[in-house]
Amino acid sequence: MRRGVSWSMPSRSRRAMGAVLLAGLMTALAACGGSPASSSKSGSTAPGASGAQEQTTVTLTLSGWSSSPAELKIVQDQIAAFEKLHPDIKVQWQPVPGDYMQKIQTEIASHTEPDVFYLDSSVAYDLMSQGAIQPLDPYVAKYKTDLSRFVPNLLKAFQYQGKTYGFPKGFSTLALVYNTRLFQQAGIGQPPKSWAELEADARQLTRNGVEGLVMDPDFARLGALVEQAGGTLVDSQGKAQLDSPSAIEAAAFYQKLVREGVLKQSKDVGAQWAGDALAKGKAAMVFEGNWVVAALRQESPDLRWSVAPLPQGKQAGSLAFTVAYVMGKDTKHPEAAYQLIDFLTGPQGEKFTEQGGLEMPSVESMLSTFSQDYPEQKAFAEAASYALPWQLGPNGQTVIDAVNKALQSIYLQGADPKQALQQAQASIHQ
Repeated sequence: MRRGVSWSMPSRSRRAMGAVLLAGLMTALAACGGSPASSSKSGSTAPGASGAQEQTTVTLTLSGWSSSPAELKIVQDQIAAFEKLHPDIKVQWQPVPGDYMQKIQTEIASHTEPDVFYLDSSVAYDLMSQGAIQPLDPYVAKYKTDLSRFVPNLLKAFQYQGKTYGFPKGFSTLALVYNTRLFQQAGIGQPPKSWAELEADARQLTRNGVEGLVMDPDFARLGALVEQAGGTLVDSQGKAQLDSPSAIEAAAFYQKLVREGVLKQSKDVGAQWAGDALAKGKAAMVFEGNWVVAALRQESPDLRWSVAPLPQGKQAGSLAFTVAYVMGKDTKHPEAAYQLIDFLTGPQGEKFTEQGGLEMPSVESMLSTFSQDYPEQKAFAEAASYALPWQLGPNGQTVIDAVNKALQSIYLQGADPKQALQQAQASIHQ
């Protein structure tokens, strides 16, 4: 599954996710107030055990965005396993085929949101800070859930002011995906490990109608470069750092590759996105997540490719794209909803995620199994230890738009990186 349709979407699809930041939602949430709905359960034991927890059958609604048939099967298998373990709880899967966050924001405002639903980390801050979803901490304490099972950086994306609002269901990281045949033809024995090697290899690979590196000017790719330069575009307090020395250094390196003619946008080579450029043989290297794997196999089954860690600047750096299951504030069955969330993101539910191979499991102990089952994706899994979550703080879409605008001016007009990023920082009014 490509990030554009599921849990690891590229920036062009993230603009749709930014709908949650609309003023209408904020106003509606401020007016709603209230406390979490009380449970209709009694005598609950533990999330992983069935039993006489409720006198009547509970029906939960579970919602996410519509994706591939392969991902649909994973969700259906997870639900079937959960219902077998909990015969007193039925789950209705309600995928959203269109603008997912627009539908969710409308339902939140009208108190009709699903009991459990997907929430991308890029917009999690706003829903958490506005009290639009329920904190899970009371149930974590009650059921003694061990949160150390998760990849640490992933869980942080769904925590706000000391509370946890969601459990990550899976993730992807960015890595260098490259055409091994083109590397061999150019006499390059191994993928680049540093910025200097990336520049040299991209220059050597740019020939015969092939671009050495295809990378669209967007927040995510610059974010990875900033991490490699030793900084971050958004700090742990949710404050943008768009004009930090590390950001300026990363943007200057990006511009250098453009000026040397070894980096192009996907549309410049007749591709829809960087992975498409790689599949069409138009790019030798791209920075992509493991959603690219299914696309390459489907679109170009004869292509010889491999995956390596992103080249380092001052340090290793990547981004982690993740989605959590969260609990609707207005659910009438919070105990059952928590049991579902806990199962889907625990070892039993994540088994289906790992075996599906579409995204990496969020349970840290299962990453080694994933790497064994899918050795071609090992570099994605190895990045989990240092990749920072795609968490944008307040006014996230404004931050994305500001960075993308700055990068476009750097790419298309040769704008000075420092001035472009200073203007971007000033424009967001944080």
